[in-house]
Amino acid sequence: MKNNYINYALGCCIAAVILLTIFAANAGVNYAPGDAITEVFALHDVDGNLSNADSTPTAFLVVDGEVTTDTVTITQLTGHTGWYTASVEAQDGRTHRGERYVICVNATVDGITSGAKVYDNRLVKPDQRY
Repeated sequence: MKNNYINYALGCCIAAVILLTIFAANAGVNYAPGDAITEVFALHDVDGNLSNADSTPTAFLVVDGEVTTDTVTITQLTGHTGWYTASVEAQDGRTHRGERYVICVNATVDGITSGAKVYDNRLVKPDQRY
C-alpha cells in the first residue's frame, strides 16, 4: 500500500512540476477587442529547474468555450532558459466585450508532455483597460 501511495505521489509531483508555470507579468491587465494579448510563462523539468521545451510549445485559443482557429504565437525569450510568451490578437471584428478568452499551451520537457492555461479572462470595453 505504501509503495502505491509513493508511486502515486511521485507521479503527481512530476506532473505538477512539468506543468507550465504561469508568471503573472500581466496580472490585472484587462484587454479589449482588437488588443494583442501576450502572456509570459515558464517551463520546468522534473527537478523544478527552468528548462527549455524539447520543441516549440503549441497553443490554442478558446473563446467562450469554443476552440478557435486563431493562431497563438509562442516565442522563447532570448537569453532566458525556460521562459516563453504566448500571443494572440483579440479579434476586433468578431469579439465583443464580456467574451472569455483562454489561452492554453502544451509543452514537452525531457520527453514529458503537459499543458496548462496561461491566460483566462473576459474582455472589457476599451475605456476600462488598466
